[in-house]
Amino acid sequence: IYGADIDRNILFNDEERKKTFFIDQEKPETFNKLIKEHQLTEKFDLVIDDGLHAIHANITSLEFGLKIIKIEGWVVIEDIKNESLDFWKVIASILPAKYKSHIFSAKGGNLFAINRIN
Repeated sequence: IYGADIDRNILFNDEERKKTFFIDQEKPETFNKLIKEHQLTEKFDLVIDDGLHAIHANITSLEFGLKIIKIEGWVVIEDIKNESLDFWKVIASILPAKYKSHIFSAKGGNLFAINRIN
């Protein structure tokens, strides 16, 4: 399990299962730095964006997630406000054919999920 956060004070590593890294969603270069510095060459089953709840930050996480997700894996952007749904519908419409997107609505917010199908 890998985690990332802007707050360096909460980062930790559990040698067996968990590692955490610094990321600033408002600075896309921190995502690239993470991959290079830690030699993350593997693909992931699931990437969840539970960070800064702003469209520009979510797009940075989405772009990163689409690069590192396995076939049949998922990228999830959570806590999307109703007023942003039209934006996410546009994103869904321009995704390449190898991705299938879903919007799930709940009482507390919405979720945009992308499944890499090939």
